[in-house]
Amino acid sequence: MIEDEEPLSSGPRFGWAAKLIAGLAVLLLIANLFGLRARTRDADPTPTPTATLTDEPTVSPSGSPVAGNPLASMPIAVRRVAKQVERIRGLRFLEPVDVQIVSQQRLDERLDALIRKELDPAEIRRTDRTWTTLGLLDADDDMLRAIRSLNAGGVAGFYDEETGELLVETTTPDELSPAARYYVAHELTHALTDQHHDLAPLRTLEDVEGSSDEAFAFRALVEGDAVAVAQRYLATMSSDEIVELQREIRAQDESALADVPAPLLEVFGFPYDAGTDFVARILEDGGFEAVDRAYRRRPTTTREILHPGVYPAKPPRPIGFDATPAGWSVIEDEAIGEFDLALILDRDPDGGAVSSTTARIAADGWQAGTYRTMGHDGGTVVELAVRFSDLAELEEAAETFDDYLGELVGADARGYENGEWIGSAGDAASGARLTEGRILRLLVASSEASLDSYLEG
Repeated sequence: MIEDEEPLSSGPRFGWAAKLIAGLAVLLLIANLFGLRARTRDADPTPTPTATLTDEPTVSPSGSPVAGNPLASMPIAVRRVAKQVERIRGLRFLEPVDVQIVSQQRLDERLDALIRKELDPAEIRRTDRTWTTLGLLDADDDMLRAIRSLNAGGVAGFYDEETGELLVETTTPDELSPAARYYVAHELTHALTDQHHDLAPLRTLEDVEGSSDEAFAFRALVEGDAVAVAQRYLATMSSDEIVELQREIRAQDESALADVPAPLLEVFGFPYDAGTDFVARILEDGGFEAVDRAYRRRPTTTREILHPGVYPAKPPRPIGFDATPAGWSVIEDEAIGEFDLALILDRDPDGGAVSSTTARIAADGWQAGTYRTMGHDGGTVVELAVRFSDLAELEEAAETFDDYLGELVGADARGYENGEWIGSAGDAASGARLTEGRILRLLVASSEASLDSYLEG
């Protein structure tokens, strides 16, 4: 049980997974889970048209020539991939990338060290409490264990955005396997875009309170960009290489993923899945030059990622909360995006009343959102405030919330009223809603007593 006095942690909470993806880049399993197998199954080895690079000297963003060959220090097999990545992406490396060829054991040790560095157990416990109250996790689920399970079975390599290192696991540095080359192409794209567009603001956003949705949107652009390049690199492989790549993918051990709750998999998959679709739309409009422009005017919400037609959009106006009720302490306080709202409402993974499609439709009118998790005497209340584009969208979302809440409360659900708040109460989970213009305020509590205490405090 978390003590309610435990201080509010800094950094994103609901969107903290964006920070974790940035630090760990669990490509071997993530890429497999979110589309690599489907993309390689029907892959066409015919090369995709790519940008043409001239032989003019490489220049830095300031216009100064870059001395020497930034690729010269790379192992030969990685250098071959880097040259293809440059040609596909239409950019040249401005400086050397610190490529380290390591054993699987060494890679696992570095990954474990990164997990320990990036994950604050206290923060994860607070997030666990929020997710359990909302019904995204069962009471016996362990979020930290589930995150570690995502990395079980080995990782091919990763680019550390903080240090600029690219770690590659192989015993044959002069001859990478097709799968290793695919992953290296993805990670080299991160290094390349980091040199041209500076991903430091992303790392800052992922540590700033209230910026989780913006950070997640930025992360989706970064991952979608890398997937787009890796897909085009895939198209340069021969038929035999693609067959070997498919064999390597099928051989991966995914048994540990059985311990990972479906909502957590959705969070980790979002930047790769939705980000790929977002970048594909930008590529249709103007190729990789348009993607470069997107870094200069980046998306600030997951709504733009989910609906590329609304990009670019103005950043949303924040929504505030009333004063903290007497006796209650803030456990978490963070932005909530359209993706987050749909994830919360979706009860389909449990065969519930709200399908994934219905949840997405209900969240579609999202304009801005905030949530906070509060604790008192062992009880928990999660309060969400979401602004919608119009009243019709709000009413649709309210009906879906009622269905979600009825499913969450369970068979013993009974009507609940407290002033203008209406909802459902049960022997355990309880909740209510209130509308204020185009803002829908939602409360989800661990018990009816906690809900009463929160509203009357």
